Amino acid sequence: MAENQPKEKRIKQIIDTAVMEFVEKGYEGTSMNSIAIRAGLSKGGLYHHFHSKDEILIEANNKFMEPIFELMEISQKIKSPTEGLKFYIKEYLKYWSNHTRELQFTFLSLYKILSNKEMWTGMESYLNYIANFYKEMLASGIARGELKKHDTYSRAIAMASSLDGITPYLIMSKGFTSNKVANLLIQTFINEIKTK
Repeated sequence: MAENQPKEKRIKQIIDTAVMEFVEKGYEGTSMNSIAIRAGLSKGGLYHHFHSKDEILIEANNKFMEPIFELMEISQKIKSPTEGLKFYIKEYLKYWSNHTRELQFTFLSLYKILSNKEMWTGMESYLNYIANFYKEMLASGIARGELKKHDTYSRAIAMASSLDGITPYLIMSKGFTSNKVANLLIQTFINEIKTK
């Protein structure tokens, strides 16, 4: 059995272990027992922290999104909203291209979430949060005279869809690099509506 560790460290270990199990065996092939064994815990020790695979899946997704939320905060602190958006797009794509395991897990999770309507609320909250981030940054760009007036909500949804949709291709295709794709998206979503 594993030695006693602080709760945060133990939870991180469980999540890391569960992600390896999910990526290697798929959601259905992973059990609470296999996670416990791999983590060096008793089954009861695992259930002390998490009540189900779904709960671990959601917590792992939340942990993997923390760096993205930090990027959003940094972007919002940049004086120029358009420069903040450019920074975010570049760093977002760079992050996912350097975190393959996390990206695989995120897409595996999306498959599971799509098959479970009870989990849809969390995804809707995530989409709204991301879309509002883009919308507010674009609206700030308009207010500062950096961007032409446009439908910020439609562009925000298109940006969110494009960034999330392109991430797997950064790993699967040699023709796509995070920098190349970032420049294409910046041209399409920001430079084409700049006032100067």
